[in-house]
Amino acid sequence: MKSTTTWLTLSVIVCCIVTGISYHGGLAYDGATTMGFPFTFYRHSVGRSAATQQMADHITFKWLFMVIDMALVFAAVFYLLRLYKFLRQ
Repeated sequence: MKSTTTWLTLSVIVCCIVTGISYHGGLAYDGATTMGFPFTFYRHSVGRSAATQQMADHITFKWLFMVIDMALVFAAVFYLLRLYKFLRQ
């Protein structure tokens, strides 16, 4: 039970760190705001509409990419903990 709690806690922490590192805070003049590594699961872009000449924004959130990102982090942390236990012996 203790190892499972450690694994889940470390996975959530690493997932937050990786998402924070991959964050790009874009403004209307320098690109979109994006989050996610290796798959971008959140994108918020702002720009001027050619048809109406008004500012418009577009938000995209992909649940599948977020789940894949989290699964990759959980697997990486799991194998790193197993490697650590193996090397410690």
